[in-house]
Amino acid sequence: MHRVLASLLLLAASTAHAQEPADFSLLRLDVEDGFAFHPWVYHEWRLSERWGILGDVNFQTPGLNPRFPPFAELDVGPVLHVGGLQINPQIGFDIVWADDDEGGHSRAGDFIAQLYLIYAWDRLNAESWNLYFIPFDGSDHFYQMRQLVTVRVAWELSLGPHIEGTFLPSSGTDRFAVGGDVGYRFPWGQLALFMAGEMKRDVLEWRLTYLREL
Repeated sequence: MHRVLASLLLLAASTAHAQEPADFSLLRLDVEDGFAFHPWVYHEWRLSERWGILGDVNFQTPGLNPRFPPFAELDVGPVLHVGGLQINPQIGFDIVWADDDEGGHSRAGDFIAQLYLIYAWDRLNAESWNLYFIPFDGSDHFYQMRQLVTVRVAWELSLGPHIEGTFLPSSGTDRFAVGGDVGYRFPWGQLALFMAGEMKRDVLEWRLTYLREL
């Protein structure tokens, strides 16, 4: 199972420290590997200069890659702002639809413990996504991560390395993708492309992301 988790990424992280504390909303649209459509809506209720509460809702439609099944998810947690750093632990719940052996669909859900670390200052953006899934049906727990760094190299163009992985306690690494991001910020939002080689299956993965402040 592949999941794509929640944070504010480049656009939100780079603007949050540049103004007085205020509520913040962000729209994110991902087109995942296999052409699955994955929209997100984030909102942070800003409580003080340091603290806020971040919630998000997201879902993913079926795509051509069977390893990334459709799902719906809800997450919430506190946000600590320290300069350009955001520390955001969250808890979440999801429902996942997947093909069963008879060609129908089975429904399963997870409790998700999450920690996001986001640093944005001047030309630099760094993110660490860490998610631990505890399935309600008693199947194996698993950990997913996303680690990336991008630097604005010229004009509004950003580049940098990016890795993602899924790890199961019982069987070890299930997915490990190594690649990079290229992004460009326009007046109407930001576009970013992630491309990586998935090392376990020797295939190319990609993701196209659009971000816009609401």
